[in-house]
Amino acid sequence: MVIIYHYLCLAHPRLTPSMSEAPNAIVDTPINLAVNGAFAVAIFFVLSGFVIARSADRRRETVMRALVARYLRLALPAAASCLLAWALLTMLPNATSELRNDPEFSSRWLEYTYQGDIGSPVRAVYNGMIGIFEHGFSRWNNALWTLKIELFGSFAVLLTFMLTSGMPRFAMLVIGSVVLPSLTEPSYIAFGLGAILYEGHRVGMFTRKAEVGWNATVPFVLLLVTGLLLAFPGGGFHDRVGLPHVPPDWRIGGSRGYLHVFAAALVILCLLISPATARPFSSPILLWLGRVSFGLYLVHVPILYTVVAHLHLDTSFGTILIAAIFLAICLALAEIFTRLIDIPTLRLCSRIRSLGTSKG
Repeated sequence: MVIIYHYLCLAHPRLTPSMSEAPNAIVDTPINLAVNGAFAVAIFFVLSGFVIARSADRRRETVMRALVARYLRLALPAAASCLLAWALLTMLPNATSELRNDPEFSSRWLEYTYQGDIGSPVRAVYNGMIGIFEHGFSRWNNALWTLKIELFGSFAVLLTFMLTSGMPRFAMLVIGSVVLPSLTEPSYIAFGLGAILYEGHRVGMFTRKAEVGWNATVPFVLLLVTGLLLAFPGGGFHDRVGLPHVPPDWRIGGSRGYLHVFAAALVILCLLISPATARPFSSPILLWLGRVSFGLYLVHVPILYTVVAHLHLDTSFGTILIAAIFLAICLALAEIFTRLIDIPTLRLCSRIRSLGTSKG
């Protein structure tokens, strides 16, 4: 969903409402669900809260080693993606700026990258290792804005699970889900909701309801429909359809507000409740996409800013062919990135965590 969304940001900004002053009417229909990048990121954050809670609950390791391993798990692949961006931008340093001058490609998304003199690769590596966690933004790879939220959100879940248990843990998750987002960034609520979903799943709350057929009742349908209705609207939907004024973080279609996060939590809850609903996500192709998903997320933006921009400028290829080439390059490079960067990083992090339990 994210890579399709970003391709549309570059090539068809009217299909991505946050990048166009006059978006196509289709963005205000449920069709937009298939390419709603903000909702996809919310799914990513809620799933992170769930999986990190599961991992912390099952492991016994020192707090410091867990935090160091989590930082490296994000920073090393991010740095590698910035180094890839540096290499591509060195080969095609002005493709995006030239494309931006073409009236057909007037998306503001094209402004979010370095052009011309990009400096040394050391700058790129520094940005991936430190800069993105300090500033929450990268002109080497604009998709990396999520990693600052991912790092500190996962730290909060790790610390909660490692330092508390039982009702105090649940209370901390609820309190943290209210306090942390209100003080900083609404997206942080996703990690608390994901961890709470894990707690319910761990004690069999959802399984027991599924056994008595709860997934086939009206409440299940209402949960799923509510989640999907909150998920599809894109940026600016609230104002375009004339809904009453509410704070920006609570607007339907707000790109980084609360409602997409609640939508993501509701959809994941429905998958936990209903094995039949979740079963299609266990198909071989989706399992493979899951395995390479982090690599896919990290490599696709540098390809857009360089290779895809160049193809639009200097070839007669149609947009469908360019989109197909982009997708093929992304999938192939994601597999390579997963094997060469992501899996070795996971092994390194596992060794770091195991050092904390070696004496036991």
